[in-house]
Amino acid sequence: MAALILLVAVLFQWNWIRGPLASHLSHELGRQVTINGDLQGEFSLHPLLTANDVTVANAAWATEPAMFRAKQAAMRVDLASLFRDSTSFPEITVTDASLLLERDAQGRESKRIPATGAPPAAATSGQMMIGTVPPSALQAAPVT
Repeated sequence: MAALILLVAVLFQWNWIRGPLASHLSHELGRQVTINGDLQGEFSLHPLLTANDVTVANAAWATEPAMFRAKQAAMRVDLASLFRDSTSFPEITVTDASLLLERDAQGRESKRIPATGAPPAAATSGQMMIGTVPPSALQAAPVT
């Protein structure tokens, strides 16, 4: 059994899950997520997933098609948190990123992510709590 696990770990290609991961994120965010570049990861209790050329679509009414773009996005996931109401990302790093936040004449905000399921207790109606990010995970970066 140990040999089979080792064989899978050695032969596993992270890009095999690039499409399913983008589909899952698209479903959770209610916005199209694309990962056009390579996906890399590591096997651990707190794996670091690194995706290249990542885009999150904007609201249909927004002025630009993408709300978020990054040359590279890396997220460390607390695997135990996957069994709780919200997922914890102790580390998030983006490289060469742009984030476009807009409000239209009707007061709609592009940052509002449509809820795709029952929101956790901490979220308000019409919003979805994606996960928790500690302030130490945020680094100074230009926002455009």
